[in-house]
Amino acid sequence: MLDKTDERDLYCFIAADNSQIVGSIFFSRLDFENGIDSFILAPVAVHSDHQGKGIGKALIDYGLSELKKRGASVALTYGDPAFYNQVGFRSISSETVKAPFTLSQPEGWLGQSLSGDSIEALSGKCTCVEALSDPRYW
Repeated sequence: MLDKTDERDLYCFIAADNSQIVGSIFFSRLDFENGIDSFILAPVAVHSDHQGKGIGKALIDYGLSELKKRGASVALTYGDPAFYNQVGFRSISSETVKAPFTLSQPEGWLGQSLSGDSIEALSGKCTCVEALSDPRYW
């Protein structure tokens, strides 16, 4: 992902323990026809020895805060609603916010507004960065 994505379209945040990386998250830009500044959270990874300690949630909270400071309007993700609901993501329909590809598990399409505006305003074709531009991921 790092070598295939323009640095303006990607944010990476890490958690470290004694100089060892124990977790990381990536937010990459999603482009919509209406120009809303949007990012998708993927992937999220925490080393198995450090899971269940809140590291992933802390990273996501920090990353969302940074995106908001940098002017992003919407954050989306595609994953387990039970986990992502804990950090403010809510289910959205692919009719409301079109995904870059057909979703194999539409219940995992989640989003949250970072601006206070409704995410229902997202419309039109959506494209993702090259590293995520494979229908098998969706």
